[in-house]
Amino acid sequence: MAIKRILVIDDEADIREVAQASLEIMAGVEVLLASFCPQPNDLMPFCSM
Repeated sequence: MAIKRILVIDDEADIREVAQASLEIMAGVEVLLASFCPQPNDLMPFCSM
């Protein structure tokens, strides 16, 4: 089974942490965090299906 990953980009650390904990616990997904990303598509190779 493929690992499901979600990229969360937010400038607020608290929001990132809450989102990460919620998604990992409730949805069982791997969460990648970023505080800033001018080109989110640059990170997509790390989130490949």
